[in-house]
Amino acid sequence: MDLWAVLVLALVKQGLGCDFDRLAELASKHLDLRKMLGIGSMELKEFTSRTVVRNVQLLTPELLRKVNREVVKAGQRLAGWQEGEDLTARCDSFVVETNVDYPTDYWLLRNALVAVLLAVVTACETAGVSGCRQHKHWKSKVELAYRQLRVAYKRKNKKKEVKRLLSAGAKLLKRLKKLRPQLEGSEVDEGQLGEIDRLLDLAYRLKDQVRRRLLKGEQIPHAEKVFSIHAEHTRWISKGKAGQPVELGVPVVIVESKEGFVLGWKNLWKEVDVEVTVQVMEDMKKEWPDLEGCSFDKGFSSIANILASGAPSLPRPSLHTAGFSSIANILALGGVLSKPALPKKGKLSKADKEREREKWFKEARREHSAVESAINNLEQRGLDRVREKGKEGFRRVVARSMLAANVHRMGLLLQRAARAAAKERRDLDRGGGRLRKAA
Repeated sequence: MDLWAVLVLALVKQGLGCDFDRLAELASKHLDLRKMLGIGSMELKEFTSRTVVRNVQLLTPELLRKVNREVVKAGQRLAGWQEGEDLTARCDSFVVETNVDYPTDYWLLRNALVAVLLAVVTACETAGVSGCRQHKHWKSKVELAYRQLRVAYKRKNKKKEVKRLLSAGAKLLKRLKKLRPQLEGSEVDEGQLGEIDRLLDLAYRLKDQVRRRLLKGEQIPHAEKVFSIHAEHTRWISKGKAGQPVELGVPVVIVESKEGFVLGWKNLWKEVDVEVTVQVMEDMKKEWPDLEGCSFDKGFSSIANILASGAPSLPRPSLHTAGFSSIANILALGGVLSKPALPKKGKLSKADKEREREKWFKEARREHSAVESAINNLEQRGLDRVREKGKEGFRRVVARSMLAANVHRMGLLLQRAARAAAKERRDLDRGGGRLRKAA
């Protein structure tokens, strides 16, 4: 499959928000799509979902960023923007959900135990190592203990069921740990061994947390908590939204141009909005030197960011001020943007009020809400819930969706231009007909 076909299939998948099975069927049966892929009407070439998956996943996030930049350049020119003109944008973040269920520590422990058992059994079968003959029985013991704890969880005295699950988990982990050294030097590759080690460590960690919380009554610090076995990059995001108090996923910051194209994005694996404001704008300025203005919401506002934006109202803190670990670098970015529409939290000083009354500031804030439409469009392009595994899979899906949204935006502009040209031709024809009739 050539690169053009791979790119077309990737964009179709994200544009429709479909899975790989439907994408393979469309590539095999849909005549218009096959024309786009460069397949003749008489060719009998068909695609399996496995072939489509392997090829589409070859598109790296770095390659997709480069393609996206060229698409945005073409789209901006189509919208009437020329290189050298001031470029304005709007910046916001939203949570891209990962494919996880609501996590509880004992449910995660059960998942970790089952996952490491299946990984070890598969590796032992590949290497010809004996010792897993009763693996189905071991799994049933863990499953039974988990079900009993789930039924008894709302009771006041559930320590008996907790101890039963911990005992079944400890026995299983002891058996699997004895089998692990026998896999060294076998036909099992390093990737499988690394995954087994990761799952073993995770299972021991979760077993300890279940013991501490359910038996000793300790409160587990948020930094130590695990929210997914196979998507460890998942974060617990609580923004207090109506009807959605908690979101499980990864926040993504997007920068959208005034013309409706996504100029760039950043995945926040551990950071929060306020910590990356200046960094995101600095990266955007490198890719788009004409970027002069950008609007934000108050979630990006802090003393350091307002200082970095060039606002003169606040005193510059010393390098030892708490909460500003890289204040020297932040203060050095005061000239990143000439028109940063960054509202200040809390009470405004006289200078802040004057800054926020300026014409460019008011225009930027008035148009800022349009970024919500861009976020909704991205969610329709596959970012409502990412179903690929791992951090790398998450990065690929985000990059594909950004590119698909920009191609969709360009298509809308082309359709509008075609409709406007057709209307102009009809008006000319009608005007010419009236002139001929009058003559």
